[in-house]
Amino acid sequence: PEQQRIAAYLDASCAAIDAAVAAKRRQLETLDALRYANIYSAVTKGLDEAATLKESGIAWLGKIPAHWAIRRIKDIAVLKSGDSIQPEDIAPSGDYPVYGGNGLRGYTSSFTHDGDFVLVGRQGALCGNINYANGKFWATEHAVVVTMLRKYDITWMGELLRIMNLNQYSNAAAQPGLAVDRIKFLRLPVPPLVEQTRINQYVNGIIVKTRNMSALLESQIATLTAYRKSLIHECVTGQRRVTDEDVRRAKHGERSQAKGSP
Repeated sequence: PEQQRIAAYLDASCAAIDAAVAAKRRQLETLDALRYANIYSAVTKGLDEAATLKESGIAWLGKIPAHWAIRRIKDIAVLKSGDSIQPEDIAPSGDYPVYGGNGLRGYTSSFTHDGDFVLVGRQGALCGNINYANGKFWATEHAVVVTMLRKYDITWMGELLRIMNLNQYSNAAAQPGLAVDRIKFLRLPVPPLVEQTRINQYVNGIIVKTRNMSALLESQIATLTAYRKSLIHECVTGQRRVTDEDVRRAKHGERSQAKGSP
């Protein structure tokens, strides 16, 4: 009888915890979709909802504010791969960060770039992904460094490139690689610098807010997952006594009065 009570209690309790975890994962997906939609709208349509629009002539883009320009990437930036570095020259700590195609790889004693740059992953399944680097750093051959030809906002440029999903322009091979000579001819919408700056501030606000909300949801998921594991352990080892009332409460979704309930 006690085994049956424990089994019934755990079935109901774990089902409730699993449902709560699933709901929070759906919230994470919704939050991510909302973040993407807001950033997409900002970098492709701007922040002025009353702005007059015109056809961009770019299929994926549609209409853009009438005063925005259309430029090829090569007209506003130089795309160039970084320099090779030996694995033994990369350490867990050091003077200058080393960035590869997927972000930070470690640190080294010298640098190849100094300033604020967008980095685009050049090789692998994640080629086309976007990272940022600032100050003195080493960019490896697996990262494409985007050097602006004039004064443009870096975050605006990086988030626009992210929206463009550059991975679709990778070469089909066992080791996919970004077709840089192809993407530099892609056209994109270019607002005036003052608008780029406003878009940067807006986008950074969204990124910070959604990052904080995501961190909270992930923390809640971790807490629920840990509690589920602890609950099972306590029940099957006799550390928690399960009564018929506990079973009734669990089946009806009521909070248990047992010690340690969340």
